[in-house]
Amino acid sequence: MNNSEIKPIDKALKEHYALKSLSDCQLDQLMAMQADASASSDTDEAIQKNNTAKATAKAGLSRFLPDFSGYRYAFYATACALMFVCLAVTFTLINQPPLSQRIMDEIAYNHKQDMPIEVASNSLDDIRKYLNKLSFPIISPTSLTLPNWQFLGGRYCSIDGKLAAQLKIKNLADNNVYTLYQASTEAGVDQLNDLRLTDMIDGVGVSIWREKGLLLGLASSP
Repeated sequence: MNNSEIKPIDKALKEHYALKSLSDCQLDQLMAMQADASASSDTDEAIQKNNTAKATAKAGLSRFLPDFSGYRYAFYATACALMFVCLAVTFTLINQPPLSQRIMDEIAYNHKQDMPIEVASNSLDDIRKYLNKLSFPIISPTSLTLPNWQFLGGRYCSIDGKLAAQLKIKNLADNNVYTLYQASTEAGVDQLNDLRLTDMIDGVGVSIWREKGLLLGLASSP
């Protein structure tokens, strides 16, 4: 081996690593990667700072504002309850009987209660004077003409939620006592037609009709 070709170790290492140097293109790529990494690091740091600031602000506000998250279930429960109430009311209104039937049911119920009269008199004028809170004058129905019928007295009652007169009247032909009802036709009762309606309800015979602007009802027990 020729000694003149042997190089010192340090010189050989310098020449070796000199051959391994980066090209300009590779150096640009390395610099770009380093810039991207730096930008990404700055972005992550900014996001972390922003989240920290939001958390701090939320914690500060929570000390002054109530926490509404606990009311969420109560709100849902209230909404569901209101929905069920609306459905129940709608179902009741749709399925309730006609006004005429409801009034006849009420007359039959009142008749079966057999409440005592408040004023006893055979004179219609005396009964009118006593029941002076009515918004209408008590009449003598054309179908219940004297002397076949005789007034015995009367009291206040209600028909369809309105103040009405409940009169005791006797049929002198069969000696039976009937209950005669008279009410104003205001606020819905005037929806009834002019026909006389008759029905048997819970063992009570009931007839209703309109006369001289009033709702009249007659109830009797067999």
